Amino acid sequence: MAGEHFSATPATWEGAPALLRKPGTRDDKYSRGVLGMVTGSLDYPGAALLGVTAALSTGVGMVRYSGPAEVATLVLATRPEVVVGSGRVTALVVGSGFPDTDPEELRQRLPDIDLTGIPAVVDAGAMIHRGQFPGPVILTPHRGELQRLAKHWDAPAGSPEETAVWLADHLDAVVVLKGNETLVVSPGGRASRLPPAPTWLATAGTGDVLAGVMGAVVVAVASADPDHTPDSGQLHDAAVVAALIHQQAALIASHVGGAEAPLLPSVLAESVREAVAGFLSR
Repeated sequence: MAGEHFSATPATWEGAPALLRKPGTRDDKYSRGVLGMVTGSLDYPGAALLGVTAALSTGVGMVRYSGPAEVATLVLATRPEVVVGSGRVTALVVGSGFPDTDPEELRQRLPDIDLTGIPAVVDAGAMIHRGQFPGPVILTPHRGELQRLAKHWDAPAGSPEETAVWLADHLDAVVVLKGNETLVVSPGGRASRLPPAPTWLATAGTGDVLAGVMGAVVVAVASADPDHTPDSGQLHDAAVVAALIHQQAALIASHVGGAEAPLLPSVLAESVREAVAGFLSR
């Protein structure tokens, strides 16, 4: 793989309005879609709250949270809109705030439903268990996690971009390589590169926000045609739009009175609403 030519198309908003929409007069919480979030842990409870807030700020009919009781209490105390417990979902976000976990631990946390055909955004400690998700998948590694995934699956030597391409094909997944210029790669080699993001995003918790936004956008895609499972092309587009919304929210959250300021991930999650408002007005 080393030395192969790699190229990526610049990510743009073109075609994005079809992925998010305002609710219509006949919509209800179920027609808008339900996002299941299997996130957070006793070690990292804040990841659950950041992701849930981001998903709600992006716009879904319902967020259904599954996690340790202590974390669920924290989520409900701050976001009473959330429903705790298992039930039907349109899409999943799994893994944000997970330490390394074994397959059985993950299996116990997943909803007790048939996951076939349900798209999943798989983050952090859950990515190593891609095989537990029979539906279409988005993986969201940063470069350190990408190296661990490459080692686990014996990927050939190559640049991070080439490794992302190999993993996308090998795992039949859309791979979102997070960084200053986030890269989205799909099976077959389609690649989109985002413009440089605000460098204030280099702080713990911002990836949890991105996972929540991405899950909500995937829900919008999946609920638009509930009889059709989203394909990798649709998930690629959803990942690009989510990353662009995340970047726009970062621009909002990292400016105070017109000047740059350190970014708080909790403010970033809240700023997603303003970013989505700008998106819908395009």
